[in-house]
Amino acid sequence: MRITVLAGGVGAARFLRGLKQAAPDAEITVIGNTGDDITLFGLRVCPDLDTVMYTLGGGIDEEQGWGRAGETFSVRDELAAYGASPDWFTLGDRDFATHIRRSQLLAAGQPLCLIGDSGTGKSHLLIGLGTAAAEQGYRVRYVTAAALVNELAEAADDRMLTRVIARYGRIDLLCLDELGYIELDRRGAELLFQVFTEREEKSSIAVASNAAFSEWAQAFTDPRLCAAIVDRLTYNAHIITTGTGSYRLRATTEALTGTMREVRPLTLPPERPGWVPRPGAPLWPVRACSTRTATASWSPAPCPTASPTIRPTRTSSP
Repeated sequence: MRITVLAGGVGAARFLRGLKQAAPDAEITVIGNTGDDITLFGLRVCPDLDTVMYTLGGGIDEEQGWGRAGETFSVRDELAAYGASPDWFTLGDRDFATHIRRSQLLAAGQPLCLIGDSGTGKSHLLIGLGTAAAEQGYRVRYVTAAALVNELAEAADDRMLTRVIARYGRIDLLCLDELGYIELDRRGAELLFQVFTEREEKSSIAVASNAAFSEWAQAFTDPRLCAAIVDRLTYNAHIITTGTGSYRLRATTEALTGTMREVRPLTLPPERPGWVPRPGAPLWPVRACSTRTATASWSPAPCPTASPTIRPTRTSSP
């Protein structure tokens, strides 16, 4: 069983703890609130995410519902003595350790690999991550693998390759989509490899692919170059598999089953001697009252909205 939970702070964290106890075998995905995130003293602070993490990890202060149990405030007192601001947001010593480590990870340039079939939300995740990073002041670029290779090839032809690669090296987060969708020749793979090398362990790169790493040899024809690319993208990387179920297919199926109506059999209008339908006219009025229905329903009753009608024409008598 798969469960997705939209989580805020204290209440959501306690709900998740109870949900995990009630359904220990369920696969639970938590989408946490980052709208209250803030940067203090150069550190990234995520109050709601921390509350969920502390609660599920058993380190929460149960009495107040947030913060660490047995917390001390030596760093806060020292900052107050220096007159550092702001002083309205209370951070404990253990909290500071969490924020320091989080800030280190954010600046470490660790890769992210999203692997899954088409329609499983990889592009949505890339765009969402890129948007969130841009809102925090990071320099972000979203591009497909094919578009990036074409740009690098054009830059190489114009003797601008070094400048373009250096520009991509200065981006804080590069979101590379559709990697492995099309086969790259040796030149394209080499150009892409230069970008990966330029950013290695300095700036983050997030890639999305519909092929497992073992299948990348079909996109990168040179086995050694393919192995080198996989090695750089997976070193200290966070790898997330998005599954195989297409949300597009699921949404279409749900729409069809939810709006399907019985289709009445088509019956021809009663024959009238000397009358025939006008060429090109439909045989019977089509009921098309809703633009969201999965099928058209045939009915002799007139539709409340405008619909084509039969306009017979009289044939000439012999």
